[in-house]
Amino acid sequence: MPEGNSPVRYVLYSHYGHGEQEDLAAFTRGVPVAELDGVRHLLAHARGLRELLTAPGHEGLLVLFYAPGYERFLRALANGEDDGKLLSSFDDVECRPLAFAKAVADFVQDELDAQGIGDRVRFLTSFDLRVVLGRVNAILTQQFAEFFVGPAKGIRYDAPKVPEAILRLRVLGNGVPVLRLDHDVIFRSTNKDIGDLGMFKAVACAVRAYQLRQSDPTVSTFLFSASYNSRALLYPSDAMDAFEAWSRAFATRVYPALVADPRSVRSICQMPVSTAAEKSDKARRWSEYVTKYIDEDLAREFYGISLEPGKVAVLGESGLTSIGAHPLYGVISGALLCLSEGAILDLPPFSNLRFNVMWIDDHLKYSLHRAMRHFTSGETLDLEPGVSEARLDDVSVTKARPSVDNLPSYIFENYLPTLLWGAVFDAWITNDPVMKFRVASLNLSKQDHWREARSRQQEACLPKALLEVLRIGRFERDVERRLEKELESTALKRVDEVRLQWARLKNDRHSTFAYHWAIGDVRESFGEECFVGCPDNLWQGIAPGRAVDRPLTSVEDLSPAVMRKLLELIKDAVAYVHWTLEWPRFVQIVRSITQGTFRGDITWTEPNEDERRLTRRRYVNGSGYPAFVQKRHALSIHSRAAVPAAPWPRRG
Repeated sequence: MPEGNSPVRYVLYSHYGHGEQEDLAAFTRGVPVAELDGVRHLLAHARGLRELLTAPGHEGLLVLFYAPGYERFLRALANGEDDGKLLSSFDDVECRPLAFAKAVADFVQDELDAQGIGDRVRFLTSFDLRVVLGRVNAILTQQFAEFFVGPAKGIRYDAPKVPEAILRLRVLGNGVPVLRLDHDVIFRSTNKDIGDLGMFKAVACAVRAYQLRQSDPTVSTFLFSASYNSRALLYPSDAMDAFEAWSRAFATRVYPALVADPRSVRSICQMPVSTAAEKSDKARRWSEYVTKYIDEDLAREFYGISLEPGKVAVLGESGLTSIGAHPLYGVISGALLCLSEGAILDLPPFSNLRFNVMWIDDHLKYSLHRAMRHFTSGETLDLEPGVSEARLDDVSVTKARPSVDNLPSYIFENYLPTLLWGAVFDAWITNDPVMKFRVASLNLSKQDHWREARSRQQEACLPKALLEVLRIGRFERDVERRLEKELESTALKRVDEVRLQWARLKNDRHSTFAYHWAIGDVRESFGEECFVGCPDNLWQGIAPGRAVDRPLTSVEDLSPAVMRKLLELIKDAVAYVHWTLEWPRFVQIVRSITQGTFRGDITWTEPNEDERRLTRRRYVNGSGYPAFVQKRHALSIHSRAAVPAAPWPRRG
């Protein structure tokens, strides 16, 4: 617990991933932990963290989860392997990330202690989960791979949601909110010199929003979040270009709506990257491209918004609102997302999906709770202005946008498919897009429509199946088969909607990346040289060779790559129903662990230095870290000059 039993008013949670893969490669080459970019980036924010987390009357705790080796660790639990074996297997490519993560965690925690905030920041790795997950019975342990990371190899952005769920379950009863932030919201290079990282007001408002909901007896289950900063769209400045303004404004990125100039794209793709200078030059060219090739009319059409004096408005059920999250009202997972006790108890995280799905842990989760009638309050909360809605209007955070190494492969192979899967999932949960609006924002006739849609929202295929399965307590095979058929037919209708919508994202001057992917002419327009190393072949389009005005009648009408992924998504949605049935048992196990024994617990106490040294010597059967890791850790101890110095005295 923080020193002197000082209070904790809130807990911030983030999956820390800055430079993770690059740091692992550098560490393997022999670079000391202290010199790793991700470590330096984190510690450069130490002063701001101290001011944010120790503000009188607003004290908080930050829990960071560092995921390298997480998938291998879950397999070790299922196989009965201990931590010593994992840490001593540095030559094993799959185990190496675990030893790397432990070395980074030890160094970071030492530095945070030395800079006076070790009691306010917890840097967790997979090993810290053993005290909880190691208690799970053997039958459920074998399902870790299926429910925690999905059947596909590799960690996706939603995989660390299980550690987040564990943290939320452990904090129940403490009366403090757990607020989730993306690491590139709280750790931005531009905010490291700001006293409170520019986060104090947003955090304080989120805590207030939580307290108001907790004190209202009509409110049980709830989700809410802050917003991203869209003011730059309304008040542009010379210091910020249009691409940056659009990138900061919404959770869904603007990349699909960028102008696609095949000639320029091919020219950049063909640039050599044999040297560091060539790589840097190519990155610069991509940066120049996104800045130059943005048509704001097409961007507005993509989101379905208009820019009016002093406000951003939504143009009815168009753009993203009709196929996914409402750009102004949808909750955002990385912007202080808060789940109530009821929300975390009722449904598990969508951690079993085998690939990235847009909006999966915020808008879609919120929609599923709503469709299953978990929200007991009226049509709108009557709390305080600015904090009464699920999306806090007057509370915003700023997100850093990472650079993209290969723009066409990122957009066509990764981002557009991710959006498509999110749009499909949205159709499985919400059967009328009017539900994504606030009822007070609609005219009278639309308000009646909204209330009628609310009365039948549980009829959408996924909530309907979940409610039936939870009612009878088992997932019968005939129910499963019926669900699979409904998911497939609903998905095809939504894919058609997406194709038609994105095929309109062009004008007399420009066409967009989304347009080319929807009509399926990517190969003809851009060639194949930009897509080397894209094994899934999703870049080719949704249904190449099929006119967008010809409705899909079968999954076989899709490209082979999209068809394969869609069928996998259906399997994952069915598996989520099984995961929901198992969730109460998992909750009970997580809650049964004695408070204070899990490093994420508010009441957990940092052991003294002698105890910590003894614990570290025991990691590998009494011999400490393997020699390879010992060397890097020892180098790090003597490399503290590489770490930003603390602006206050170190603790003795």
